[in-house]
Amino acid sequence: MNLIENVVHDIRSALRTLARSPAFALGAILTLALGVGSTTVAFSVVDSILLDPVPFKDPDRLVEIYQWSKTGGGPRQPASMLTPWREQAQIFDQVEAHSETNFALTGEGDPQVLNGSQVTVGLLQFLGVRPEIGRDFAADEQAARVAVISHSLWTQRFGSDSKIAGRSIHLDDDVYTIVGVMPPWFRFPVNDVQIWMPFDPLRPDLPPRQNISLIARLRQGLGLEQADARVATLARRLIRTWQGTHAKRPPDWCL
Repeated sequence: MNLIENVVHDIRSALRTLARSPAFALGAILTLALGVGSTTVAFSVVDSILLDPVPFKDPDRLVEIYQWSKTGGGPRQPASMLTPWREQAQIFDQVEAHSETNFALTGEGDPQVLNGSQVTVGLLQFLGVRPEIGRDFAADEQAARVAVISHSLWTQRFGSDSKIAGRSIHLDDDVYTIVGVMPPWFRFPVNDVQIWMPFDPLRPDLPPRQNISLIARLRQGLGLEQADARVATLARRLIRTWQGTHAKRPPDWCL
């Protein structure tokens, strides 16, 4: 399968993912090709299928930054790419990151595996969403053991405890403090995420293969076609930057 066929295949996969997660169907997906090991790149702007309106802030300007290589592509990319994307003020007003993983909840009741998402501390504010109970993450809590839980987890596991904020829980043998509960409608980035905790993708102690997904808001007044053109021009430089700093990384790093 050649590069263009890969791109088409992955675009269709992305749209199917959105169809399964209507609450996170964005106004558009900005796709970025970083052509690892090749000078061939492919760029496109894909309109998403908005199956269910979401009360996110400026949803028509929300995009995901995708990358494509000869072996495929998608939203995940090395954590180190967060900084260069945040520097592109001519394209994006704000860029935030998330990374999905599972956590084992123990200590009270039967052990339970939770679908979780590690997020940069500004992500919930970026989306314009506030917890229904408690608070959002503070700016200095990038490495703090705090968590915000889903409404369904709050009701099913904690009996809708109105005093849940400040309660301690055990996740993967570490103690976390619940600081908030999200509204019932909130789904991010997919429907089955039950818990969110802050993280700093640029921490030096993270695993070298740590990958993140990036969500951004286009600069006010910048259309998708303009953004696509600017990303295409920028990516040619980022390819050289990435290859120079990640030369020893396996070529399938983006999968």
